[in-house]
Amino acid sequence: MASRLSRDLAEVDSASDLIVPDDPGNNRFPCCVVWGPLPCLTWMFPFIGHMGIADSSGKVHDFAGPYTVLVDRFMIGKVRRIFRVDVSMTNGPKAWDEAIAKADQEYSGRMHNLFCNNCHHHTAQALTNFGIRSTQFSVLRSLLFQGEWVDCPSILCIVVPFLAVVGVVVLISLLAS
Repeated sequence: MASRLSRDLAEVDSASDLIVPDDPGNNRFPCCVVWGPLPCLTWMFPFIGHMGIADSSGKVHDFAGPYTVLVDRFMIGKVRRIFRVDVSMTNGPKAWDEAIAKADQEYSGRMHNLFCNNCHHHTAQALTNFGIRSTQFSVLRSLLFQGEWVDCPSILCIVVPFLAVVGVVVLISLLAS
């Protein structure tokens, strides 16, 4: 029994690239691209939102405004959708964290622009630094079509306001005619 335990501990010690599990309660999703809704804008266009990237410990890094990269304080609050990146198949968690740190350093010296220099660009730069060539559109496409919802309330948080806006528009158009 003691030799088995020591062998198991040796395996854990040698696996320095272990990734911690998800912790939705603390908004932690290791090695993931993360997304959340922007109030009002996401209600009309459910594919538009705020994006960040989580390091191997799950802390979210996001380009939140001019010269501002937030760490472990996702600008819009709760993460609603994630896209997992398998870092074990490439350079590992240490390289992942270094790629994010490099993007953070670069973007903390940049002016934020809604269309040309935003949170999607920051995330794409971190992925590119890691060795996954990315653009703001390829990251969004992966998140939308290959990502997963964090929980059921996250789906409702996006769908219900959108359906309410669509319902109001339809009602107004019916009443106007």
